[in-house]
Amino acid sequence: PAATATVARAAAAGAARRGMAVSAKVVRFARNGPPGRVLSVETESVSEDIKATEVLVRFLAAPISPADLAEVEGWTGRGGSGVGGNEGVAEVVQAGGSTSFKAGDWVVPARPGLGTWRTHGVFDGADLAPIAGGSPVEVAATAVQSPGVALRLLSDFVELKAGDAIVQNNAASTVGQAVIQLAAARGIKTISIMRHRDDHDELVNHFHGLGADIIVDEDFARTRDFAKLLADFPAPKLGLNSVGGSSATLVAKALGEGGTLVSFGASSRKPLSLPTSLLVSKDLTLRGFSLARWLERASAAERAAFVAESAGSSVKQLLAREPFADFSHALARAQEPSERKVVVVME
Repeated sequence: PAATATVARAAAAGAARRGMAVSAKVVRFARNGPPGRVLSVETESVSEDIKATEVLVRFLAAPISPADLAEVEGWTGRGGSGVGGNEGVAEVVQAGGSTSFKAGDWVVPARPGLGTWRTHGVFDGADLAPIAGGSPVEVAATAVQSPGVALRLLSDFVELKAGDAIVQNNAASTVGQAVIQLAAARGIKTISIMRHRDDHDELVNHFHGLGADIIVDEDFARTRDFAKLLADFPAPKLGLNSVGGSSATLVAKALGEGGTLVSFGASSRKPLSLPTSLLVSKDLTLRGFSLARWLERASAAERAAFVAESAGSSVKQLLAREPFADFSHALARAQEPSERKVVVVME
């Protein structure tokens, strides 16, 4: 009788939960275009009646990254509609019985395209990965993507050892800052190029504090003095480009013979521009990288290991908190040139 009563109570609770829903705020785009024009904040109903394999989560924070904005604009080719955002941290509200999660766990996306600019959502448990709770939510929300991209760039293309050198543009980006830190930890020397900023000297001091070796702006990188500066430096084996246009040319020119140039973004929205003579004279190799593609092709075990390694890398990032309730303001700030990644917090 007692067992029958327990089953009856569980069935009653399940029946009560069916039909219940959470009112969620989501930021959607129905077509590609300028983020300020095509993004809108909407209200939708999220059912609490989840499958055994699903997880209902409450988002705590989510960044607005350049990659997210490029997706909204249509530069990534990954779809013309949906909920924006690819990284963030959420708290489990309810977990299906066949998942490994429980209420209160903190989780992050284990694959792209989940749409993190929302207050609540239901996802397949296989698309989420656990992360330690207790840290500031903006830190947890950004613990995977930028450090993870930097890890893949330093590990997957060229065999690098202590004393080797690399060169990168867009050094002030969160990925650029992560590259500096991870390279320094491995004894790899870095040549970092960034766009000129009014706070140039302050940023240079900051980057040196992260472990940067050479840090210059693009104007200086176009001078003969830059070439002289590199004369006593190991010839870079790896070049990292996330700007495109003439900035990519600067990286390629700094590479040593037989070097590899990896492009993983185009913040200038300009095509790669490299003289044929440069490719021929240096025998350069051109490669491309997309974290989204890497995650889509990785096994569940590989994704879990990637999240754990990225989150455990202890990379420091400059972040700016903004309330999710004023998403339009946060979006405007995220589109301004800055070394800080904007993170919306669902307070």
